[in-house]
Amino acid sequence: MGLSWTYRLQRLTFSLWRRFPGWLKFSLRGFYRLWSRRFDQISKGAGAGREAQAGLGGNTTALVCFPIIDWEMRIQRPQQLLARLAAKGQRVFYVRKDFKGGSELGRIPTAQGVVGVALPGRSDRNIYNGTATPEDRTRWLGALATLKQGEEGGRVVSFVQWPFWADLAFAARERWGWKVVYDCLDEHSGFPAARPALLELEQRLIRESDLVLTTSGALFERCAPLARRCELLGNAADYRHFNRSPGSTALRHLKGPVIGYYGALAEWFAPELVEAAATAHPEWNFVLIGLNSGADLRRVGRLKNVHLLGERSYAVLPAYLHRFDVATIPFRVNDLTRATDPIKFYEYLSAGKPVVAVDLPELRRHEGLYYRASSPEEFTRQIEAALAERDPDLVAARMALARANTWDDRAARLDDLIRKL
Repeated sequence: MGLSWTYRLQRLTFSLWRRFPGWLKFSLRGFYRLWSRRFDQISKGAGAGREAQAGLGGNTTALVCFPIIDWEMRIQRPQQLLARLAAKGQRVFYVRKDFKGGSELGRIPTAQGVVGVALPGRSDRNIYNGTATPEDRTRWLGALATLKQGEEGGRVVSFVQWPFWADLAFAARERWGWKVVYDCLDEHSGFPAARPALLELEQRLIRESDLVLTTSGALFERCAPLARRCELLGNAADYRHFNRSPGSTALRHLKGPVIGYYGALAEWFAPELVEAAATAHPEWNFVLIGLNSGADLRRVGRLKNVHLLGERSYAVLPAYLHRFDVATIPFRVNDLTRATDPIKFYEYLSAGKPVVAVDLPELRRHEGLYYRASSPEEFTRQIEAALAERDPDLVAARMALARANTWDDRAARLDDLIRKL
């Protein structure tokens, strides 16, 4: 059985962390940051950005991100884009999803050029299954006003990635003229915690934002007819980061083919696909890297050739990826994943790896560059085919697609779109 001590410790830590009150999370944020260390590499990779100024003054655009996850949770689209904009000199403020006591704004150094911002509020406030009250908005506007001290004509854009923040973003636009950009990341109705009130707030974001961005064609088709302006800004990869082969000893102790996955182990992860293939081929090693935040891994975790490693830092992921013989995307196909453009797909391709993925609409346009599976049996057969592949032209084609879809290009386009608001 491959339950690593790291996986066990992280599972326990995550379970306890979710139960901590907000004030305790805020107090322990420094320890949590040191423990995770997930965001250091992205700041370095994006370039040597300067520290964000204390306020919103200046002649460049300042971005205030109202996010779906905290910065240190996992390196994803928000960090990839915002770190690059900060490296170009834009001031970036990243609001935390937990709240602090008192009435003043908290500031937390987060990454190069990025300042974390903690709004005052009740410690039990949950942005995933609640909505803000008028009293909340008044308090938060008062706290955000301190960011405006010393303003000298600089523009401010609210970059919203979760509907909870909608009313606050629109209130800031009404009071100070802050433009609102809604970055639509997912089909939010597919999340179990997405309540009707949050989905109604998303409809307002789509209709009233100055600009709506979508990560996938499916989301674009849903948002474009309602939005004032809608642009498709798909996901991508840090090609240089994942293309390099670190020459690490990661997973060298495993004998036989390594079938790998990294990312969230959540409700949309399909362990039955891994179980079917691992049972059919006990000589294969299945390596699952990620924090278990909702997947039922009890059955698959009992298999001797399945190795649950827990979360690994962004900096070391390429070492594991280059050890994979086949990389996989074993998702359940539902409303959430049908609208997903998986970031890991482009990261896997950056290393030239054969990818076995379930039938996701966003991947169909890349037919021929991955192995598509629609059932546990087909998932197993496609891994067999991927392991038998010996075509260097396919490897080159996969890396070429990854080079054509980089976060540098996405950030440059986002910068251009924001400047034209």
